[in-house]
Amino acid sequence: MFFRTEPRRRNGPRPALSGVTLLELMLVLGLLTLLLVLVTPTFLNMLQGERERETTRLTRMLRVVRNEAVLTGRRQRVWFDLKANAYEFEQEVDGFFEVYERPRMMRPHPLPEGLRMVDLMTVGENSERIRDRRVPILIDHSGYMDPFLLHLHQGTEPFTVRADGLSGRIEVLSGDVTEMRETR
Repeated sequence: MFFRTEPRRRNGPRPALSGVTLLELMLVLGLLTLLLVLVTPTFLNMLQGERERETTRLTRMLRVVRNEAVLTGRRQRVWFDLKANAYEFEQEVDGFFEVYERPRMMRPHPLPEGLRMVDLMTVGENSERIRDRRVPILIDHSGYMDPFLLHLHQGTEPFTVRADGLSGRIEVLSGDVTEMRETR
C-alpha cells in the first residue's frame, strides 16, 4: 500500500485568500479615529447655538483682558456700544487708551443679527439702566473690574451677563437679572 505524503498540486493560479490582515484593520481604525478627532469639534461648533458662542466669546475675552491688566500692570477698558450692538477693548498706553489692533480677536466685535444688547447696568452709586450709547467698563492693574449687568435678548428670550468687580467672576444667567448678589 502506498500513501501519498505530498499535497495535490493544481494546475493554474492559486485562488486569492479572502479576509483582512490585522495590519489593514488597524490602519483603517487609526484613520477613522483621526477623522473623528478632526471633525468632532467642528461639528459641535455647528450644533452650539449663536447665543452660547457669543456669550462664551465675550466671557473669555473679558477674562483675557482682565489677565492682561494684571500681567502688564496697565489699565484696560471695555466699551459696550449699545446702539451699534458691539463691543471693543482698549489698553492704556502712556496714559491714553488705544484700541487693540492685534490680536485680531481683540478688535471691535459686533453681535450677530439675532442677538442684541438691551441695556447695561453698572453697579455703584448710579445704578441705572443705560441704553442706546457707549458704556465704558474699566479694569485696573490689580484686576478689579467695574461690576456690571449686561442685559441681552435673543429674539424675545432675555438673559444677563453678570461681572463681579472684585473676584472677576463672569457668568451668564437666564432672565433679566437686576441684582449683583447671587441668589441661592
